[in-house]
Amino acid sequence: MNITQNQQAFELDKKGRAALEIPQRWVVVVQLHLTGKKINEIAQVTGYTENSVYRILNHEDVNALRQQILNTTQKEFEALFPKVVEAIGTGLDDEDPKVRAIYTSQWLKANGKFSDNRTIINNNIITAEDVVQNILNGDNKPNEQRT
Repeated sequence: MNITQNQQAFELDKKGRAALEIPQRWVVVVQLHLTGKKINEIAQVTGYTENSVYRILNHEDVNALRQQILNTTQKEFEALFPKVVEAIGTGLDDEDPKVRAIYTSQWLKANGKFSDNRTIINNNIITAEDVVQNILNGDNKPNEQRT
């Protein structure tokens, strides 16, 4: 999540933020924190000491704001999930075997089924991707392209 996306999330939560009365400089600290910046980096950017950054990030109102942002982000992610599944499904049905292989790999990785383990069969190195690609291509022979 980048700062622009965080700013959009904050704009969605203006009513909640106003009720919490969080100073705008603190909002910047939260934005930087949510983008993965380290405490010392946040301190350098904002001019706060590292102790002040810790104190801000642990403030009750800031924690409430952070939770609002995370809830908004979660809802946005959940709204996109069906589109992602549809896109992967479309890719799996593509006529081009290379496109099917790419989307198959993405689906396997997303479901935690992907591994780079290789098996040797008849002096050929076979991967799970090879097996799935062969299934999608209707080929029962091992893919011998990988060595």
